[in-house]
Amino acid sequence: MVTLQAQAQEDAKKILTSFGKQLAKVKLPKVKEGNVTQTSGVRKEGMGKKADEVFRQRMFQNAPKHDDEYLLVEKKEW
Repeated sequence: MVTLQAQAQEDAKKILTSFGKQLAKVKLPKVKEGNVTQTSGVRKEGMGKKADEVFRQRMFQNAPKHDDEYLLVEKKEW
């Protein structure tokens, strides 16, 4: 007798295998990759638009790490 969990795993595997086969048939157009050169990790600030203060406060409330002026984010290598 096959358990419900084993049956669900078998069904999921069949679905993923079928999806993978269909996905392999898809032909995507070739896209030319851009070439970006960066000299530093900080962008130059300019005269931007006036920020919506309510949106700014909400962003800082939702950010896990921040100080009064900046969101602190993790930088990773790709």
